[in-house]
Amino acid sequence: MAGEPPGVAAVFAAHGAGLFRLAVLLVGDRATAEDIVQDAFVGLQRRWPDLRDPGRAPAYVRTAVVNGANSALRRRALTRRLHASHPPPIWSAESAEYAAIVGEDRRPVSVPQRAGACGR
Repeated sequence: MAGEPPGVAAVFAAHGAGLFRLAVLLVGDRATAEDIVQDAFVGLQRRWPDLRDPGRAPAYVRTAVVNGANSALRRRALTRRLHASHPPPIWSAESAEYAAIVGEDRRPVSVPQRAGACGR
């Protein structure tokens, strides 16, 4: 990975796949899991110069993945609650009946029907 400290690339090579599997297990969605792991490693890259013990980097990233998964699950639950509290509109029977009548009025009429309707 270009532009990263060599330690971040080594941590990713050693733990990236396992952290991805952990994220998939936690959120149940591969795309979200990829985003979570990527965000965790971006955070590690930013903080790498400030780490006192680079040997604890895998624990830092694992914690970031778990926290990211929890945040994603909270957002998902909030979205579900918002959608549940604002259900889609329910159309009345009158509007369904009106739509059926209007639909009948606009159906194609063949020539023989027209001739019969005019008395020919």
